[in-house]
Amino acid sequence: MSKHPLLTVLALLATALVAFGLLAPQPPPGESESPDNLPWRVAIDAEGHPRVLGITLGRDRLALLAQRFGPPEGVGLFRSARGDSLEAYFPTIRTGRLEGRLVLKLETSSDEAAVLASRAVSAERTASGATRYTLGADDKATLAAKRVVAMSYLPKYRGLDAEFFRARLGEPAAWLQPDETTVLWFYPDRGLTLTLSAKDGAVLEYVPPRDFVLPAEAARAGQ
Repeated sequence: MSKHPLLTVLALLATALVAFGLLAPQPPPGESESPDNLPWRVAIDAEGHPRVLGITLGRDRLALLAQRFGPPEGVGLFRSARGDSLEAYFPTIRTGRLEGRLVLKLETSSDEAAVLASRAVSAERTASGATRYTLGADDKATLAAKRVVAMSYLPKYRGLDAEFFRARLGEPAAWLQPDETTVLWFYPDRGLTLTLSAKDGAVLEYVPPRDFVLPAEAARAGQ
């Protein structure tokens, strides 16, 4: 067995990415390296709030981001055995020279989620097993005042491979390989989880570092 399992995993993943036709040249020339608008630039303020893509988690409200990106295409409540998630979805945002999809998780409580679900105009099961509730117009309007507590960014550019992210994020503190074509990198001090998938491309998920939970099965750097 290799003395460097992470390198072995990444080599296998790179091979899979080639097979799926996802590897491409580096992003377009002139990429704007502004600390405030790129998904690999995460700044943590004195109170532990991360700021990335120009968004400060735990501070900024949906109304502010709707002014910046336009109204979200969809908002909904997801309920499952793992908990409740009140979300707003933006199909396209531009950050520097990149475009991506943005999913914002909004603050809510279990009691509030139950009330919203009881007033929903429809409900449907998702592939993950959660129930998605479509909210009525009045409840959607109240979401504008909600703070963003977590988010996911999905770049549309398919050339963002492992080497691209390593050059910008550095080596992860831990990693996990759930299947042959997917690897997760964990950066707890930034509240960041990076998923690289041969099927779905890259996904960057952000939470405040104090809320970051490292999976028990993750391999620590150096193991």
